[in-house]
Amino acid sequence: MLDQQQQILLSQKVQTVLGDRLLNITKPEAGILNHALESVLMDNNGQADQVTPEEIEGAWEMIDEVWGPAFNEEYLNSNR
Repeated sequence: MLDQQQQILLSQKVQTVLGDRLLNITKPEAGILNHALESVLMDNNGQADQVTPEEIEGAWEMIDEVWGPAFNEEYLNSNR
């Protein structure tokens, strides 16, 4: 299990790096991002201060690789 303090520190870094991109994230996209960020944190021995902005951007890019714009549009249309 990941340390709660490290998760908080990582969340702050993610907010700094991704900023407004997080405002309109859907629930499935958030799940993908959280999973990718957990992996990044574990790859850095649970130390949020070792996570780079590039790793956070890579986690963000996983949303498109896994979810993709077509699935996101369908999700949004079905939840209106």
